[in-house]
Amino acid sequence: MHTLALANPARVRGTVVEATEFPQWAEENAVYAVPRTVVRLGRGPSGAIEGAVSEDYLIRTLKNIIEQGR
Repeated sequence: MHTLALANPARVRGTVVEATEFPQWAEENAVYAVPRTVVRLGRGPSGAIEGAVSEDYLIRTLKNIIEQGR
């Protein structure tokens, strides 16, 4: 995800959060397993990707989340 953020800094922001240090954030974003990629389109979570996934899966899932958010 950070690679996408570095390649598209105007459109993508990547942030790493240690769930045990920020339990309220983890609860608000339903983090029960790591890694968890939370996708936000606007203010609230629009989708999430659980676990370490391939780049192809990440891109397909992000496209689906974006299409559903339109």
